[in-house]
Amino acid sequence: MRLKGPSFTVDTACSSSGNAFHLAFQAMRRGECENAIVASCNLTMHPAATMQFYGLSLLSYDGLCKVFDENANGYVRSEACACLFLQKAKNTNRIYAKVINVKGNNDGFKDEGITYPSSEMQEKLIAEIYRESNISPSSLSYIEAHCTGTRVGDPEEVRAIDEALAKNREQQLLIGSVKSNTGHTEPPSALCSIIKVVIALETGFIPPNINLETIRRGLEGIEQNRMKVVTDTTELLEDDAIVGVNNFGFGGSNIHVILQRFNKLKIDGGLPKDDVPRLICVSGRTKEAVLKILNYVSSKSLDAEYVGLPNQLYKKNISNHSYRGFAIVSKRGVLSISSKRLPIKQPRLHIFFGQFVKNFKLLGSYLLQFLPFRNVISRVNKMLVVNKIKTLEEIFKSKINTNEDILGSICLQLIMADIFKVLGLFPSSVSGDTFGKIVYAYSNDIMQMEEAVMEAIKLSKPKFDSETNKFLLIENGTVNFLNLVGRLYMEGYLPQVHKIFPKIEFPVSRNTSIISPSIQWNHSTSWDTFKFEKFASTGAEQMDYDISYFYEECQFLKGHVIDGRNIFPATEYVKLVWETFSNSQTLTTNITPVIFENCKFLRALTMPHTGYLLLHVMLQKGTGNFEILHNDSLLASGRITSCSHSDQQQVNFSSSAVREDDKLRILTQEEIYQEFHLRGYNYSGLFKAIKAFNVDASLGLIKWDDNWSTFMDNMLQLQLLQTDTRLLYVPTGIKKIIIDPIKHKHVVESQNEQECFLPAYVSKNSNMIMSGGIEIHGIRVKSAFRKKGRLEPVLEKHVFVPNNTTLELEEVVRVNTQIILENTLEYHFKAVEIINEFTDINSEHILCFVNKALADIPVVAPDLTVSSKAAINETPGIKYETITLTPESNILLYIGSKILQQSITLKQFFVPLSENGFVLTREEISFRPEKCIDGVEILTDYSTPNERIILFRKKVTTVKPKCIEVSSTNFEWLPELQNSLSQRNNVITYATNQQPEGILGLINCIRREKDGNLVKCFFMMDDAPGFDFQHWFYAEQISKNLATNIFKNGSWGTYRHLRLEEIPKINSEHSYAYFKHRGNMSSFEWLEGPLNREVPLPEGQILGLTYYSPVNFKDIMAASGRVNPEILQPHRLAQEVLTGFEFSGKDLRGRRIAGITNSQGISSDVSVDSSTIWQVPNAWTLEDAATVSAVYITVLYALLLVGNMRPGCSILIHCATGGIGLAALNVCLHYKCDIYATVGSEKKRAYLNKHYPQIPNNHIGNSRDTSFEQMIKRETESRGVDFVLNSLSEDKLQASIKCLARKGQLMELGKYDLANDSYLNLLLMEKEAIYHGIVLDAFFRNSVIETKSKLTECLLEGIKAGFVKPLPRVCFNANQVEESYKYMMSGQHIGRILVKLRNEEDIDNDDTGIEKFQISSKPRFNCDVRYTYVIVGGLGGIGLELADWLVLRGARKLVLTSRSGLQSGYHQQRINIWKSYGVQVKVCTNDVTTEQKCEDLVKEANELGEIDAIFNLAVVLQDALFQDQTKENFLASFTPKAHATVFLDKVSRKLCPNLRYFVVFSSVSCGLGNAGQSNYGMANSVMERICENRKREGLPAVAIQWGAVGDVGLVAKMQKEHKELVIGGTLQQKISSCFEVLDVLLKHNYPVVSSMVVAEKHHKGDILSAVDAIAHIIGIKDIKTVSPYATFAELGMDSMMGTEIIQLLENDFEIYVTPKDIRSLTFAKLAEIEAEKLTKNEIFKKIQQGINLLIHFISDIESSDLPVVQLTSQVQSSEEAPTVFVLPGVEGAFKPLEVLTSSLKAHVVGIRYNNKHPENSVEQIAKNIISHIECRLAKNISFFVIGYSFGTTVALELVSLLENRGIFGTVILIDGSPTYLSSGLRKNIGGEETELQMAILYKVFSIVIPYDVLSEHQGALLKAKDLEQRIDVALDLIPPETTNKQKLDKQDKQIPVAIYKRLKAIMNYTFGEKKIKSLVHLFKAKYSMVDDDDDYQLSKVSENLAQVVTINGDHVTILNNTDLVKGINNIVIL
Repeated sequence: MRLKGPSFTVDTACSSSGNAFHLAFQAMRRGECENAIVASCNLTMHPAATMQFYGLSLLSYDGLCKVFDENANGYVRSEACACLFLQKAKNTNRIYAKVINVKGNNDGFKDEGITYPSSEMQEKLIAEIYRESNISPSSLSYIEAHCTGTRVGDPEEVRAIDEALAKNREQQLLIGSVKSNTGHTEPPSALCSIIKVVIALETGFIPPNINLETIRRGLEGIEQNRMKVVTDTTELLEDDAIVGVNNFGFGGSNIHVILQRFNKLKIDGGLPKDDVPRLICVSGRTKEAVLKILNYVSSKSLDAEYVGLPNQLYKKNISNHSYRGFAIVSKRGVLSISSKRLPIKQPRLHIFFGQFVKNFKLLGSYLLQFLPFRNVISRVNKMLVVNKIKTLEEIFKSKINTNEDILGSICLQLIMADIFKVLGLFPSSVSGDTFGKIVYAYSNDIMQMEEAVMEAIKLSKPKFDSETNKFLLIENGTVNFLNLVGRLYMEGYLPQVHKIFPKIEFPVSRNTSIISPSIQWNHSTSWDTFKFEKFASTGAEQMDYDISYFYEECQFLKGHVIDGRNIFPATEYVKLVWETFSNSQTLTTNITPVIFENCKFLRALTMPHTGYLLLHVMLQKGTGNFEILHNDSLLASGRITSCSHSDQQQVNFSSSAVREDDKLRILTQEEIYQEFHLRGYNYSGLFKAIKAFNVDASLGLIKWDDNWSTFMDNMLQLQLLQTDTRLLYVPTGIKKIIIDPIKHKHVVESQNEQECFLPAYVSKNSNMIMSGGIEIHGIRVKSAFRKKGRLEPVLEKHVFVPNNTTLELEEVVRVNTQIILENTLEYHFKAVEIINEFTDINSEHILCFVNKALADIPVVAPDLTVSSKAAINETPGIKYETITLTPESNILLYIGSKILQQSITLKQFFVPLSENGFVLTREEISFRPEKCIDGVEILTDYSTPNERIILFRKKVTTVKPKCIEVSSTNFEWLPELQNSLSQRNNVITYATNQQPEGILGLINCIRREKDGNLVKCFFMMDDAPGFDFQHWFYAEQISKNLATNIFKNGSWGTYRHLRLEEIPKINSEHSYAYFKHRGNMSSFEWLEGPLNREVPLPEGQILGLTYYSPVNFKDIMAASGRVNPEILQPHRLAQEVLTGFEFSGKDLRGRRIAGITNSQGISSDVSVDSSTIWQVPNAWTLEDAATVSAVYITVLYALLLVGNMRPGCSILIHCATGGIGLAALNVCLHYKCDIYATVGSEKKRAYLNKHYPQIPNNHIGNSRDTSFEQMIKRETESRGVDFVLNSLSEDKLQASIKCLARKGQLMELGKYDLANDSYLNLLLMEKEAIYHGIVLDAFFRNSVIETKSKLTECLLEGIKAGFVKPLPRVCFNANQVEESYKYMMSGQHIGRILVKLRNEEDIDNDDTGIEKFQISSKPRFNCDVRYTYVIVGGLGGIGLELADWLVLRGARKLVLTSRSGLQSGYHQQRINIWKSYGVQVKVCTNDVTTEQKCEDLVKEANELGEIDAIFNLAVVLQDALFQDQTKENFLASFTPKAHATVFLDKVSRKLCPNLRYFVVFSSVSCGLGNAGQSNYGMANSVMERICENRKREGLPAVAIQWGAVGDVGLVAKMQKEHKELVIGGTLQQKISSCFEVLDVLLKHNYPVVSSMVVAEKHHKGDILSAVDAIAHIIGIKDIKTVSPYATFAELGMDSMMGTEIIQLLENDFEIYVTPKDIRSLTFAKLAEIEAEKLTKNEIFKKIQQGINLLIHFISDIESSDLPVVQLTSQVQSSEEAPTVFVLPGVEGAFKPLEVLTSSLKAHVVGIRYNNKHPENSVEQIAKNIISHIECRLAKNISFFVIGYSFGTTVALELVSLLENRGIFGTVILIDGSPTYLSSGLRKNIGGEETELQMAILYKVFSIVIPYDVLSEHQGALLKAKDLEQRIDVALDLIPPETTNKQKLDKQDKQIPVAIYKRLKAIMNYTFGEKKIKSLVHLFKAKYSMVDDDDDYQLSKVSENLAQVVTINGDHVTILNNTDLVKGINNIVIL
């Protein structure tokens, strides 16, 4: 604003604005400033002050300010933003009031306290100011008191006023206080009081006080009638009235203001004496702001003073005012209104002066009414008179054309040039021709006025008949001068409009309308505020948070996607708690340092796509403990405390910086988030803020985006990057978080960069991260289940299939289906199979197999129909109906039986086919078709075991083709083929297989491009004659006109994709048990293992041959997923297989051994540490030995080595009949301990009683509950036991702790509580007890050999002493592993569970020559540690992942090739990780595209170790349509693929004699074709032919055609934010899925195989519903065999299954069930939940569609505030055509009329009803709109008015008003009249108020809410007291998460209210007595609402008979009938 002068911020509580006013007044009096702005604001956004004032008893508990009232009990806090402008009188344009004086004082110290007012000081102030101002108290007309309604303040102030003023008067003093009306606005209260007084002075009426019933006792001045409270609107009589305003502050600051009324009175309401129309130009921030002012001006009578004010205000440019508009108003009303957005660039103003003879008189006469024009004319007239020429006025009035007209024209233009200068409009350029040159010279100051006039006189002699230019100021005979000036204003110019109108004498008169209420602001910006729904509650702080994507502030949460789920971030929990804590301290987070401790994140929460997430945060004030709940389920907990900034002793890290220039030392952002994506994190937005991270994983850079949650999450991401894993981890807890926002701010500000990147320091050893002002200590994470992919990849083999051979029926159909698609290139496969008398009823339908084949083909959409008259079994995906085939059927494939045997009718089968159609016939196996059948071309002939399948089509005449030989060794053929295709020639390309050729891939790709169908392919892979299309060898095949023709193995055929069959199981030397999917016991399988007797084992390891493998509880926890793999095995290499921990068997020398293994214990062979095995005693069997190792070693380790147990100790042994329990009993009995035990059943109790009688029965408790605690206390007399051997969890763990004696020891064997970091009772510390976590596998993994040997010796000593002895067991065979696990999960066993793998030989047999024992298992790719693995392209995205996979499969020698070598930190990091595993990695830069370099590479690799496998992954893409391809592009694609593979083949044959795998990565672009990749397809095809040659020669080879690969590689780089893309009908196959299938592909014996994911075609499994899924887990094969009301627990679900079910329901079905509820869940309830979820989704979808429709409808109503709108029609705005006025239906919307209005041949003006303030009668509606029609009617031209429905009644009333003004025309009524509508309402609704309201609600809301939902809540709607309440009830039925709900809530209320008022108006309407004379046309609907007279009783309102036309349709559909349009157009045009 560029203000200059004194500026103050004043805070004196409630008198702040009064003091500010005082200071401004004084500054102006002292001459410090000419003007002053006094502003004040109060927003009650925080409840803290309210609570404080409430505590001081200042506030009214009932929400009323009862000023002066007996029951006054305080005030109501309210909000205000007030502003006053003080100006010296000499400068003013307007005066609201004169400020006589302002004075203040202060109470000073008071004994009563700061809040108590001083009556004495107030009295003194009032008396002094009136005395100083020489104003007698008797002169005062009114005083505005400060009174607020408090018990203390009001009496004191009234007493002061009484003493100072009222007692010195004879008349009563009027008194009041605005607080009773507005509440107490506190700081702005003085300005609010002044504004009230100003309104009274302007209007002459004092607003009344409210809430006053009884005058308060003790207010003597009022009680004794010296003062009177204004309780009614009271007139202020004096023209120079004086009023006083009191204002007092909280701390004793008092102000009094004296104001006097401005006494300039308005004359005739401001109506000007002249008839000149006024132009008003205004601007605003929004279009609505402009229109509001203009509409207000237009709605009032012309007030010249009011018009003068905005012209003064807007004569200068106002910043941020992007919209401008103008109005032209006259005494008769508004003439024009227009508005628009300012152009970005102001257009140039060019003025052209020229020959202007024809219309100058019209313009001159018009301009005479403007004073500046008349002044210039007088100057010109003087010169004309001197030359004896008529004055300009006389020339203008003359009706005869004379030579003086030329003079008048020139003079007028000279005057216009002056007028433009007066207006301040200076053109960019001025030009003129002929006469215009004079004006041009004058305008550019070349001539003076006198010279110009004299020159004009000279030129006036010639006579011109016409003018050459049309002057802009006149259009269609109308002068547009003011309109032109207004338009220039809208274009950005600033015409000084006020200068052309009569001068306004400022200041304007009193009662001139106030401008400020018409000023609108742009409120589009939203500001976040605190939400205090529940501020105070008991002993805790509680806040509810609504989280939704509807809120802009929540949008960032969309970026936190993990494994495809939008997970609510753990750091957002932290932020919410921090906010709650800060709010409880009445602080903001940015100034509140805090410490979080022991944060636990108990459950991941998924963000809903729509709707809200309601989180409840509870904070204990005393302890700082917090909890976050969702639906009463605990999500997070911990503790928060405050700390000061100075208290923080943060860790200091070294100040090293990330060196972004060292590319091998850092990971870039792209590499970081590629790694995250591979792990399953799909971060985006603000959660993707790590810019760089060093390879050592200790230092990174994080972008600060002013979001605490995302910044902390990025810090956690750094910790994940430190972990060598590909598991998906989620945070479960944080030990400590320190957040110092003050320090953080300093760090951010110190960056001094536009984008702020903060260094983040990570310490792996101390498990902490620090960045800015944040420290995070002790992060705990756990791995989570990865979601299964939705779609299975399609695995196929790509093989040659002859056109005549024997196949299975399914293969026959698949081959023929692919041939049809290859030749037609169709994407819509329409096929019909006819089942008739020729069909074998026992045969399967061909279309079933067609459907399966199409499911594996991308893009193609099946349209399959089986036509049969007989009933047949139906297959999903196929239509079954009887159809009649016609030539229009357009079938691609017709399937029938014995068609070729129906020679007479054979041609009829071609009739329903499309142009490229085929016929498939099923014939007997013995049938032999004739070689030549007239008109038939047989394409394939296949035999199956039962029938013959023949594919044929109609013979066509082939055009002589152009033959081009294609070669892969050179590309000279390329231009010739391109040229032939460009000329649209039929082309045959051919090649021979002398060298590996890629013609197949080439042609497959070309045929996918435009005109590619012109190309055919002949590929001779066997010896064949030289190609000649006329040679008999080729001619017959060419006549078939097939796209692909391959000659191989002596037959013509094609290459086809056939389903890859299951790999047969093999007898492997080493096999192991494996659960493919963690958490799914049904996924068990035996896999081929890597061990064999030739491979040397690591030092200290021996090979054991397993006979028995025990099942441990750890195995169950691992397989079920209840304990995460990293807990059991932190090392990544060992995480794949975690089952099996011990074995018994023999070594290679035949010794009988048993012992502990690291993993893979359930395996035919095991690699074991020699220090952990022991020799089995001769007296024992290997089965006996298998029961001993793990359980006894665990007990000995826990009790003897760790616990140092002594004889005589007491011990509680849980689950005493389990393996460890029985082992512990035997050990403890040996040590003569006092034993207590728990068991889970009576059966087990009986076992103990029988086999361990030493243990009393009262020492045996129940392990299923906590009752054992009472047993221990009872039997030990509350002492407790010395040891607890615990395997129980949760509450039973806590009970076990309570069983300990002082200094007792608890041995924790279970891993569940350890993994979940469960709380321990502090009773442990009180008792000085010790808690030991016994993790035996970790002990063996981390201990040295001596320690492990010591434990083994203890075991042997126990065997020798006799207390270590075999345990009871249950044995399962090798094929019963799954059953053994489930048996252990059932908890029924006693002792051990064993899996028997071999039959035990006679123990006395000393023969050590043990034969290999083989278990049938699934083949698996395993690497050999002795050999080397070469990856060409190994540093690419897929190459690195392949290398990693090989390492996990056992590879320890890698050679990776890349021409550029190591290029990034990511490369270096992966290699460092592999080296840490003991892998030798060599990176070679040899260019394998030359034979020599290729040989060098192989030799170099052989130096590491003999090469076992070669993988060629290299690729260069040079994509382009074939016509744009070049030889260079082909060579670029061939070099890394075809050429490199040729050399690798040649060199490996020579240098790799024992090579097992030769693998090349090809593409489905080669096998299926892909437009734009002809070079790439051809190069891949060459590689495939090489692999076929190698395979044929007995050498290893496989080419894998991959579809699009996601995560890494070329496609992944093209993806944005890792969203799932559909490419050619395929989805990206996740890299993890690629390696899953790589096992299968490598183990098959086919040279070419393929894998791709077809979009939405192959779903995993057959489970379709949640019910089916759960039944599958529980083991129920047929759901019908069990009761739907039996709980899952009753059906056999245990806790493990429960966990699996919860995860499955949440992950796959988005059904959320708590662990507590899962046990009582039934199939019936689950089915109900599923159905309800579907129903809710359907209802929500319908509601959302309805809202969108209604919002569209609302936008029509609300699109403009203008009362009229120009509607689209058949004529352009510039065309001459009649104008029709359209009145819509009761809704006021033009959307229903759109079809009609857009078809009218007239200008269509829509008349709007007032929806914001709807009228109560038809008469009032008509009166409000008549002026808008009248001003648009040209004189002497009749009108056309169209009314529809409700609009017909308005139209008739409107016409009646127009006729009263002498205007007549035509009225067109569409299905309506006054009586017709009122009768229809009474018939369909009734006359009751409630019925009418309900009908309206149903009409409006049924668009949005389903009718049945409304009906369900009919009772609530009826109970509502009025329409507004009913609307609120209806709005509450709309879900809050629906899009546009907020907009609907805001606007939807006005629609039913407006409709209600209009319908009431119709029912109450009676037409006037005087009938209308205008013509009436009625278009009535054929199907009317009510029976009425033919003319709808229009004869009662019209003098003339209405012309009636009936239109087909009802009240709604009539609008869309073309007959209606024709009828109206005929009326209007005539």
